[in-house]
Amino acid sequence: MIDDRKEMEMRSRIRLLLAAVTLGLLAASVSAAEMTTLRWTHPTPSQVAGFRVFVGYSSENYEPEFEVDFAGLTPINGIYQVSIEIDGSKPAYVALRAYNSQETSDLSNERIYTIPLGIPGRPRLTN
Repeated sequence: MIDDRKEMEMRSRIRLLLAAVTLGLLAASVSAAEMTTLRWTHPTPSQVAGFRVFVGYSSENYEPEFEVDFAGLTPINGIYQVSIEIDGSKPAYVALRAYNSQETSDLSNERIYTIPLGIPGRPRLTN
């Protein structure tokens, strides 16, 4: 009887530990996604139907690709901007292409986006 109770307690502790690890992994994967704002210019906006944004996690290796709806973008002082979500745990390499109904531009220059670490959590002394 005592062995059965100990086994049940052990199983309960293991389940609790697995649940805590699972929640920790889920929280880590959710918190890694961060929003960042891309800003760019184009020399002849009247020739552009849209932009494609390329994001990768190594230089010149872009995946996934996002299509930005040009109709919804209005440049302010000649600068376009859009917010995208990137993995904040590592540097993201970003480039753009402009396109119209007939052609697609070469890739823009590449920029590296990093999410600042911010202020670390407050330490807590233990005995």
